[in-house]
Amino acid sequence: MTQNTTGGAPSGASRGQPSQGLAESGLVDGQVAGGGGEYETITDAAAEAGIFTLIGGYLDDDGNLHREVHMRSMSGDEEDLLGNRGIHILERMGTILSTCIVRLGTITDRGQIAQAVHRMPLGTRTHALVCLRRVTHWKRTKDIYEMDVRCPIRGCEKVGSHAINLAELDTHDMPEPEQRVYELKLRDSGHIVSWRVATSAQERMLEAASDMEESRILTFAIMVRLDQIDGVDVRVGIGDVLTADKKKIKLSAKAANLFNRVRAWTVGDREDLREDIMDKEPSLDTEIDFECDHCHKPFKGGLDIGQESFFFPSATSRRSKTKSST
Repeated sequence: MTQNTTGGAPSGASRGQPSQGLAESGLVDGQVAGGGGEYETITDAAAEAGIFTLIGGYLDDDGNLHREVHMRSMSGDEEDLLGNRGIHILERMGTILSTCIVRLGTITDRGQIAQAVHRMPLGTRTHALVCLRRVTHWKRTKDIYEMDVRCPIRGCEKVGSHAINLAELDTHDMPEPEQRVYELKLRDSGHIVSWRVATSAQERMLEAASDMEESRILTFAIMVRLDQIDGVDVRVGIGDVLTADKKKIKLSAKAANLFNRVRAWTVGDREDLREDIMDKEPSLDTEIDFECDHCHKPFKGGLDIGQESFFFPSATSRRSKTKSST
């Protein structure tokens, strides 16, 4: 499902009534005030001002949905933090988002913004990271991200450079953005399950499980989202799933029991639940269609947003080359 990632009007159409945040951003008819018209906007919202509409958004404790985000460009402080590999990458990304978001909906309090970033759906957080990359590099590359990709075709396997327009990534918004817990009756077993939209806590668990064999990680991805089965609480937290340092999988008795229950479900029940999750969680499609520069054959590749070079490709590349030559 393709949607406008900025939340603006279709290309060439009127922007409509600007929000208060947009009105305060200094934009006049799509140009940065005082910019002298030195560049044209190529997005439908206000990437040049750091204003975007996030898929999913953040739902606060009072049930208010906050979707419009105003971000500032990353600074040297964020670049230094990004390069600090003594801190887990997910924690680095969360802190960087929290410090670069100026406003989220009506929220401007720093502590509340940090809490919101932690509690955003995974797809919303991923979208926010893409938006942050866009505003950080807007005056130089606008929405274009140059990515080196190795061709997977046997006999070629050469690296080519590909330009990706981040404003054109496919997104899937939530059909019910003000709901975070859903209920589903599994057709084979008859179990009634409730599951919760995944946030950063589930992301940390899933990241630790990334080296599992595929069949096990499919079970794991269902398990960490479950709230109840037939009205009985089965929800597991990070302490039930990870070691104290949060680096490895170590299932508690409760988590191991739930894992085995989910693993025993029929493929049909598991697929029903996965489809429900895919239909209702916000997501951003990071699978890209490429054509090799050398053999000219098509292939698919992934856009890895959770890496340093996504935010500082040139500097990171130079550092890597310097390290490899010493």
